[in-house]
Amino acid sequence: MGIQQKIENIRNKPENIRMRYVWGYTIFFTALVVVVWFLSLAAQRNANREPLISEDQKKLFEDFGTQKKSLQDTTGQMKGALEGIKDQKNLDNSQNNAEGEGFSQ
Repeated sequence: MGIQQKIENIRNKPENIRMRYVWGYTIFFTALVVVVWFLSLAAQRNANREPLISEDQKKLFEDFGTQKKSLQDTTGQMKGALEGIKDQKNLDNSQNNAEGEGFSQ
């Protein structure tokens, strides 16, 4: 049975049967188009997916890590120097207090 004969056979059927064919083919081809559309969107999304962090950004983060370590080292050295100054000042104050007490006796 060829396509022309199938069309002629459907034309000879009552209108409610012809409407079933119309709605059946409409739903089938719409579903087919939607499936192809979703598959193409998924393929396009996977093809266009870029890494979250580029190589330039990775290098930048590594540089920030190096700078962070350098700043931590510098801060540690400054703390040590300030504590040394504080200790020296406390030592000087205790020596001055001890000398002052010696004169008062």
